[in-house]
Amino acid sequence: MTIVIIAVPALTQIDKFKLYKDDYFAVSDSLFRAYDEGKLAGKGMFRSPPSKIDSDELKKLFSGKLISKMKTLNRSAGVVSYSVADKDVNYFMFSPGLQSIDGIAICRNGKNPSTDSRLETFFQHARYELITDGVYYFSGG
Repeated sequence: MTIVIIAVPALTQIDKFKLYKDDYFAVSDSLFRAYDEGKLAGKGMFRSPPSKIDSDELKKLFSGKLISKMKTLNRSAGVVSYSVADKDVNYFMFSPGLQSIDGIAICRNGKNPSTDSRLETFFQHARYELITDGVYYFSGG
């Protein structure tokens, strides 16, 4: 008997973004729209999978189809929370944020999160790596 072992490298978070970019953009567009319409009212962060409170709030704000996309990003891309950092930046976070954080930042209106000192309140000393126009992988403490 012959055993063949094939080593396949694990997907990086950037690879997963590329696989699920349509879902990332759909969720980000909806978060921006809710922000622009004043529907977030100070609630700019949601856990994934959502808590009961988050779930009720999400159902008020978004369609079932969009909530399904959020669940897909949780299961398949590892997104554990979403945060509307400001009017032009949405964070999709992969780690719980106890000591360090990483994730995807989707920006609009030409925003570069690495040059905005106001975003330091979210993550001190975050490093941003441009993936594609308006999309960054970030990590920091």
